[in-house]
Order: sequence, then structure tokens, then C-alpha cells
Amino acid sequence: MKKVLGVLVSLSLLLAIPITTNAMERVTYPTEVNVSVHSGNSFTVKLNGIYQIVYGNKTAVLPNSASLTITRNGSSYTVNDGLGNTYTGGTLRIEELKSGQKVASFTGDTHVRRSAIDSATSYEVAKKRTSAEYLDTHKTSSGETWYRVKTANNTGWVKNSTTQLIETKGNSLFTVNNNTYRGSFNLDGAKGTVINKLDMENYLKGVVPREMSASWGDTKNGGYEALKAQAIAARSYALYNYSKLLSSTPTSQAYGGYSAEHSLSNQAVIDTTGLILKNKSTGKVVETVFHSTSGGRTANSGDVWTYAHPHLQSVEDKYEHTTAPAWLQNWNYTFSSSTILSQFGVDKNAELYGFIAHPRGANGEIGSVTIQTSAGDVTKSGNENVIRRLFPTGDQQYYGYLLSNWFTAKVNQQIKDLFVQQTAGPVKLTVVKGQKVQTASGTVTLPSDNAKVQTSSGLVSTQAVESVTLNGKGWGHRIGMSQYGAYAYSKQGWTAEQILTHYFSNTTVSK
Repeated sequence: MKKVLGVLVSLSLLLAIPITTNAMERVTYPTEVNVSVHSGNSFTVKLNGIYQIVYGNKTAVLPNSASLTITRNGSSYTVNDGLGNTYTGGTLRIEELKSGQKVASFTGDTHVRRSAIDSATSYEVAKKRTSAEYLDTHKTSSGETWYRVKTANNTGWVKNSTTQLIETKGNSLFTVNNNTYRGSFNLDGAKGTVINKLDMENYLKGVVPREMSASWGDTKNGGYEALKAQAIAARSYALYNYSKLLSSTPTSQAYGGYSAEHSLSNQAVIDTTGLILKNKSTGKVVETVFHSTSGGRTANSGDVWTYAHPHLQSVEDKYEHTTAPAWLQNWNYTFSSSTILSQFGVDKNAELYGFIAHPRGANGEIGSVTIQTSAGDVTKSGNENVIRRLFPTGDQQYYGYLLSNWFTAKVNQQIKDLFVQQTAGPVKLTVVKGQKVQTASGTVTLPSDNAKVQTSSGLVSTQAVESVTLNGKGWGHRIGMSQYGAYAYSKQGWTAEQILTHYFSNTTVSK
């Protein structure tokens, strides 16, 4: 009787232990950055470490180093952990767990029981290799060890014979589309995107080597201060746009995650921790933009974009030519008349008579282009992005369109096949300039090879544009910091602070 009573007392004590519904403690980020790293309706994410998934008002620990199959249906994502468990929601949070916590990992199919005895009701069978949150340990009078755990749906007791306790280590990684990232991530069903969530400093470790060659930071190259300048500029840009979802592409700033990291650029981030570029007058962080190559002088923001920032003014890039490749300093592309007509929305059977690039910038940046055609004149205007996309180069290394909007145009024309009817028959004209033409007001001498002749089909030009050659400088919007220019200044002995305050007017570097 005493033995039975003892078991009942033990059982009542186990049942009296309060059941927690709190999730495990996730990693929090002092300055959290959100960046879209992948879009898709069906893909795989490989976890390296222990994560928990939050779906609706439920939480579950995912298998250690799981491979997740993810599919999108409408505005929801479904995650399959590969062991038969699925989780669905419009927004799913996959969170890395703080180090020093314990997780129950099942080495075999394991009953989750109401109490720590074999005969107790089984709530469910946790499958081999799945995991659960660890809550407590109990040793029975017979020496058996039981663990109290919380699965996605139940809180109960499991035997240690089929359960292994694993301690979380933090610093988890996940891989999607062959790129590995630090931190946690959300699956946003409405947008169809994977959103990486991580601390600012770890984010920058994946930005700096994608925006600037980490090899420049080698002491023999003398470019380490340029790497530091890039780190401060990238931090300032992210902080200025802190409320926005950033892109991993150059539309925000290029971000390659953990896969892109390099020891030299990581050190540049560490050595500049917390430093940002501020407006001297207001003390507020400024928007720091940068580009590959200015071509010898950066642009005023108002001359290239549709708005102006006082700290984004044109400055000389005195030494950029010593580091930038020659083909980025000075370049040229030739476009056929048919390509130009097509890009300007003119019928391909029309004739191109003229091409006029209208500079609006202090340095000669182009703000609009007019083409003169047999179908009428057409003008296209806009910021540098609009102008550059009018001219497809096909060179995907430079995104397939014109490198910058700082260029001049050379029109390549040719005299058409023209014939004059004489008594002996038609005679071909090789030169129009200097020919005499009888008009109603008398004989006129043509002043150039470009004239208009009335024919039965209408007014036509004697000279047609075969192609247009654009000769330009620089690559990118050319506003703010030139990356090749920063490298050149660093090699001249300039500090990161000197580089940044040169390119960004009325600014200072501080925390």
C-alpha cells in the first residue's frame, strides 16, 4: 500500500508542475536590419544550427541542421521539415536561438506522455530526428530519467533513452539559392520573399566585399582606409533607410551574406563599429550613396537625379585615373539608327535625320535626348537611370545598358543614293553640297550634304543617320563616393574620414 501511495504522490507532483507555453529565447539584434535575399514559390533552405519556427500563435523547434522544403500557395508559405511536419502561414518566422539553451533531439520515435511513467497517456509520437523545447528533468525512484518537453502541439514527458539533449550554440546560418546568411529569416507569403533579419554589423560584413574588392585592403595595396570608408558609408546608408526593407541588389546596396565575407573587409567593419557619416549642422545621419567610377569628377545629385541633396555635390576625383580601369574612365558605344528608333518608340521604317543630346548638368550630364525622324521629332527626358536605359549595350557585366549619363554624341551620316535625270539618263550624285537647284525664287546652291527633296512620296532627306556613337565617362550614377576614387585616395595616404568628408560636403564621422 505504501509503494502504491508513493507512486501516486510522485505522479501528482509531476502533474502539478506548471506547463509553460513560452517559446525558447531567440537571438535579438541590437540594430536589426531586414533585407530581402530571395524570391520564389518553391525552394529549399538548409539550416546550420538550431532554429525555431513561429507560425500563428504556435512555436516549434526545428530539427537540428534541417533541410526545409518551402512552397508558396497564394499569399501563404508552407514549410516541410523533411520528417513529416508542416507549418503554414502568411508570415512564418524562423528564428535562431540564443546560445546556452537546451533542446531535446529524438534519436528514435518517442512517446510524449502525460506523466513520467510508461503507462501514462501518450499525447503523440515524436518522430526520430525531430526536436522539441527542453523544459525539465525528472529521475524516478527506479532510476529512470525523463525529460519534460514542449513540441509544437503538446507539453509532456519523454524517456532519455530515445532523447538527446543538445545545447544551442548561437551564430546559426541558413543557406538559400546557394548563398549562406547569418541570422534569422521571415517567409513573407504576400511578397513571396525570404527576408533575412540580422544585426547591422553582421549585415555589413556581407555588404562591404560585394561593394568593394576586399583585396584592396591588403597592406601592400594601401587600400585599407578605402575599405573602412566603404564600411562607414554602407552603415550610414542602411541606418538612413532603417525603416525600409532593403534589397540585396545594388538598388539598395549589394549584399552577399556570409558567403561573401572576407577577413579584410570583416576587420574594416569591426574597426569602424558604430561609426556613421553625419550632417555637421544637424548631427543626423546622411544618405551615403556610392558608385564605381566617376570619370574624373562626381556629379551634383540634382543634375543626375530628380532631387538635390546639399551634401551630394560635384567634387574632383583627382587620383581616380590611377586605379580605375581605362574602359570605365573613357568609353564609347555605337548604336544603329534602327536601335535608336526602336528605343524611342518610332516605327522601324522611319528615317533618322538627327540626334541631339541635351546636357543639363554642371559637368555636361545629359538630361534629355531628341531624335529627328521622318515620322517627327521625339524627346525622352528623365534622371540618369532613364537616360542610360535608352541605350542597351548588351554588356551584362555593366547591367546591359549605358554606363553613365555623362556623354557626348557623334552622329554618323551617309548620303543616300541620289540620281539626277539628265538628257543622257540618270546620273548618280556623290556630293550634295555645292549642287545648284532651281527653285521658284531662282537658283540656290546647297550649303551642305543634308538637304530635303520633294518627291512623289513626300519630303525626304538627302542624308540619313546610319548610327550614333556615344563617348562617355564613368560607371554608375556618379553621385557621392567613387569607389575607385576612394581606393586611389587611400593609396595616397588619406584616412577613411578624409575620404568620406571629401565626397560628402558638410559632414563629419562619429558614432
